[in-house]
Amino acid sequence: MFDKKEIGKKVKQAREIKSEKIGYKFTGLMLANELGLSRSYIGDIEAGRSPAPKEVLNKIIEICGLPQNYFDEDDFRSFSITDDDEINQLEQEFKLMFHKIKKLSSSDRQKILKMIDIFEKENNE
Repeated sequence: MFDKKEIGKKVKQAREIKSEKIGYKFTGLMLANELGLSRSYIGDIEAGRSPAPKEVLNKIIEICGLPQNYFDEDDFRSFSITDDDEINQLEQEFKLMFHKIKKLSSSDRQKILKMIDIFEKENNE
């Protein structure tokens, strides 16, 4: 299973993604209310102090509109970047891509995902 701190980071990131989608800050309290849990428990999960049951993670995926594999172990391990400069650069690039991609139609977004799959396969060969 995952490290609690890794899960906590992903939960916080999920809230940030939801915030981008809705156009305003999706707080821990808002997430807690939608989950029917306390804000302090969500804070403990995000800080890596408490484990998050699979049912809670699945509900977070649903609430935040994330892919079903958002918390999958393979995805965690394949994205292990430790260089802070690289992380900051990727974060800026992701934000730029997100703002551009969210303006596209669903069909065009699916085409981009297929292109990413092609690049990924090429890099793994």
